[in-house]
Amino acid sequence: IKRMAGARHVPVLLLTALTDEDSLVRGISAGADDFISKPVNRVVLNSRLYASLRTQRLFARLAAQNRELQHHQEQEESEQKLAERLLAGMIRSKALVDPRVRSFSRSFSLFNGDLMLARHTPSGRLRVLLGDFSGHVLHAAIGSMPVAVMFEQLTDDGYDMRAMLEIVNERLKESLPVE
Repeated sequence: IKRMAGARHVPVLLLTALTDEDSLVRGISAGADDFISKPVNRVVLNSRLYASLRTQRLFARLAAQNRELQHHQEQEESEQKLAERLLAGMIRSKALVDPRVRSFSRSFSLFNGDLMLARHTPSGRLRVLLGDFSGHVLHAAIGSMPVAVMFEQLTDDGYDMRAMLEIVNERLKESLPVE
């Protein structure tokens, strides 16, 4: 019965004339959830049936919660892959070649909003920006991407670091939701 039920919880109650412990152990080991000896007391039978049904409802609720968790996990994995593609595409397309800057790529399975940008100013100086966006996955990527674009544009236009950071901060406050 249990094998046929698969992942569903089907309560199995043994009703038997046997009363010895070995029979009880064999029945429970075979997959039974409860054991009732004859002669049957209706009050005891009803109580055990209701208890079994409560357990079945708990298993059903647990299964529903597991399905919901699985859905959220799949959604997060999908967002992780999207964030990786978006940011990796931006970084690769604007690669900085400088012996003073070492970079690396790693799995974005823990994409967390940490940001390191480097670019040469029009005068040839190296400018580096380190940042950390709150949140994970897409929440962090959504903020990181416009900062990367603004950093490159403002550096190319010759803005000094203080002015650049004020502009970036103001534009982020205007465009990103507070939460």
